[in-house]
Amino acid sequence: MCKSSSKAINNKIKGNNSNKIKMVEENKEENKEEKRKISIYTDGSCTNNGKINSIGRFGYICIENDNIVHTELNMEKVTTNNKMEMKAILSALNYLKTINYDYCDIFTDSRLVKKGLTEWYPDWKKRNFKNIKNVELWKELYSIYSSTSNIKIKWVRGHSDNKWNNYIDSQLKKNKY
Repeated sequence: MCKSSSKAINNKIKGNNSNKIKMVEENKEENKEEKRKISIYTDGSCTNNGKINSIGRFGYICIENDNIVHTELNMEKVTTNNKMEMKAILSALNYLKTINYDYCDIFTDSRLVKKGLTEWYPDWKKRNFKNIKNVELWKELYSIYSSTSNIKIKWVRGHSDNKWNNYIDSQLKKNKY
């Protein structure tokens, strides 16, 4: 094969590769636009907190493009407020296992649950959960949460001006199940 035809073939191959690279880059740009980002607002509450006649409620709403796409509300007797806050996030995490999404922000008005999952859990584990309540629930929550990289837990002030936090709070209060 002569040098000039070999050079022409190489240029043709390089040209094809650059077209493939451009196509891949274009596909990456298209995929960025198709990312599904959802937000979940959780809440838990309990009347007669921790007493034999306590009634707890927990739930969440899933928001996509500023619309509610899923709601779950639950009730439990003989419980505490902290358990209800934890079960709200646990329910949301379990729901996320059943849908396709790219990113999710889970909002809670419980600093305990937010910091427990995002900051304190490793230290609790090192101390063998000494003086920590609801250990099995914490373990289950952390196991699911830590197995993902596309979920962020964020704190939101309760009973303030956040419409979705206020909405889930109102749903828990008005529904008697």
